[in-house]
Amino acid sequence: MLKLEKYAESLKYSQAALEIFQQIGNPHYQAIALQNIAEAHQHLGNLDAARQYCHEAIAIFTELGVPQLKECQELREEIQKLKVKSQK
Repeated sequence: MLKLEKYAESLKYSQAALEIFQQIGNPHYQAIALQNIAEAHQHLGNLDAARQYCHEAIAIFTELGVPQLKECQELREEIQKLKVKSQK
């Protein structure tokens, strides 16, 4: 949904996926869902929420030592740049 630019819909489905992955105890997919939620919030202009979800995803990716960590760190940097820009 993110690639289709349907951010509100993506947010809804990513949040549902996050709940499922939390229930079954799959941290890797929890982090992916968190990253998707962060990206959706970013596109919707909810930069504080985006940063928080990105932070949570980074913590899990760091713990797992998976390649998605770099991508999520780049997303965090992009969110931070947008946040600074919006405050000017």
